[in-house]
Amino acid sequence: MPYGRLFRCVGSDSDFIILEHAGKHYRVRPSLARPVPDPAFGYGDTVRATGSGVEKRAVVRDMMWHFRRNQPFFLLTVEGKKSSRRYWSDELRADLPDTQL
Repeated sequence: MPYGRLFRCVGSDSDFIILEHAGKHYRVRPSLARPVPDPAFGYGDTVRATGSGVEKRAVVRDMMWHFRRNQPFFLLTVEGKKSSRRYWSDELRADLPDTQL
């Protein structure tokens, strides 16, 4: 189910908009989509997660919208394992290549 998942609008086709999620494209009636601000990170981005007090390198595996907080949260893969913990934008930062650390 797409409820709460974040999709990226990549175009339009007559009466439909074309949305992308995790590499797949969907034709959707515009009335079924709700625009939200662009999230700070995208699918597959490498980030540094600092939410648990210990900094970890991770990859964004999914993005969801939290309707009460009116902001995105991120699901990560840490050390090859899916983390069940939600991370908020303020708990993540872009991972710089080792040469820029």
